[in-house]
Amino acid sequence: MSLQEVRLYEVVKKQVIYKVKSYTGILQTLMVLQLIGLFIAASGSSGMVGGSSMSLNYSFTFFSGTALAVMTILWIITNSVLISTTAYKNDDFTFVSTRWSRHLANGVYIGFLAILGTLTSYMGINVLKIVYQILQVEAIYDVNLSYMDQFASIINIFGYVLLSGILAYFIGSVLQFNKLFTVFGIIAIVAFIAVFNSFSQVNLYYSIGKFIFAEESISIFIIKIISICLLAFSASWFFNKNQEVHS
Repeated sequence: MSLQEVRLYEVVKKQVIYKVKSYTGILQTLMVLQLIGLFIAASGSSGMVGGSSMSLNYSFTFFSGTALAVMTILWIITNSVLISTTAYKNDDFTFVSTRWSRHLANGVYIGFLAILGTLTSYMGINVLKIVYQILQVEAIYDVNLSYMDQFASIINIFGYVLLSGILAYFIGSVLQFNKLFTVFGIIAIVAFIAVFNSFSQVNLYYSIGKFIFAEESISIFIIKIISICLLAFSASWFFNKNQEVHS
C-alpha cells in the first residue's frame, strides 16, 4: 500500500502526454491527408468561371480550404474511433488508471487533435497562396478578412473537427460495448427518420443539418457545438464505464 496520493489530474496529464508522444504515426497521417487536400484545392475544385469581352478572354479559378478541412475531419474521425478500441485501451493501463481517467484523457487528446488539425488546415490554404504567387504569373486576388472574420473561420473549423471527433469516439465506444446493438441502433434511427419524413412536412435531415451548419451567430454556434460534444462525451462514458479495469 502506497502512502502517496495519486491525483486524477496528474494521471490524466501523464496519459495525454503519453498519447501525444507515442502516437506519432497519427501526425504523419495528418500530413499526408492534408497534402492530398492541398492538391485538391490547387486544382481549383472550389469553382471556375470565365467569359469574354470583345477580344479579351478571361477566367477565374476559386480556391478554398474546404478540401483541407474535409481531410482533417476524416483524419480525426478515424483516430477517434481507434482510440476507443481495446488495443488502445490496454496502452492506457501502462499507468495506474481508472476508466474515468482514461475517458477524460481520451477527451483531452481528441481536443488536442482538433486544435492541431484546425491550425494546420487553416494555414494550409495560406501556403497554397504563397506557392501560386511564387510560381504563377496570374494575379491572385485575396479576400481580406477582418480579424473577427478570421477568428470566426478558425472557430467554425475547430467546431466541426471537434464535433466529428467526439461523435466518432462515441460511435467507437458503442461498438466496443456491443456491435449488434450499434448496428440495430443505427438501423432503427435511420428507419425512424425515414418514417417521420414520409408522414411529416419537416425533413429531419435538413433540420438537423441546418441546426448545426447554418448558424450565423458565432456565440450560439459555440454553445451548440459544446452542448452536443458534452452530450456525446457523457454518453460515451456510459458505455466505457462498463468495460474492464486494469491496474
